[in-house]
Amino acid sequence: MKFGQKDWYSEVGVFSTTQNDFWAPWSDGQMYWMNYSQDLTSLTGADVSTLFLTAYYQNADSTDPFERLAAGIEWSTSTAFVYGQGPWQFLVEGVYGENSKEGPASRGGDYWGFVFLPSIWLVEDKLEGVVRYTFQGAENPEGIRLNGRYARRADSKSADVDLLGGRGDEHHSIYLGLKYHFCKDNIHALIGVEYDDINRDGRDIYEGCSILATFRTYL
Repeated sequence: MKFGQKDWYSEVGVFSTTQNDFWAPWSDGQMYWMNYSQDLTSLTGADVSTLFLTAYYQNADSTDPFERLAAGIEWSTSTAFVYGQGPWQFLVEGVYGENSKEGPASRGGDYWGFVFLPSIWLVEDKLEGVVRYTFQGAENPEGIRLNGRYARRADSKSADVDLLGGRGDEHHSIYLGLKYHFCKDNIHALIGVEYDDINRDGRDIYEGCSILATFRTYL
């Protein structure tokens, strides 16, 4: 359900947590989700100034975390603020939540995170530069995990790489990138480099860099 007025907007929803691809009964559990945004430009005088609040909770009946949505996370909340003036813009976001109680104790408990992402138009509406710093922490030694798309994929493809599942309790990440817009946001190319360092109980699980390059187009 969506509703709002001139300077604010909200969405709320209730979803079945079933993993059944054909039919979605309510008996397996439910997820409750809420998103709220508030335009603050009238207060700040900036070109862009928006506050975002998001939260969800699931009460899935399954004791298998792989059969629960969002990797089994019990609940999560986030607060984000976007501010932009002229060629500059930045996003700051904080996240706090709780992992599933149904899985191993080492992967349960609370987790938290922080993102700071400034960007600047180097060439107006054409070339954009961005820097991102991310921190994640967890109450238990395997409460957070590396993104599965890059470093963990190398782990799964090569016997010479062992990231111990990419799970830990402290993660730092820095990303530097350039994005070129050929046709506004419909066609763009991106290149960047990302540094990750994740630890578990003071032990360094993974430290390394990934080089990323993409070309995207959509209508």
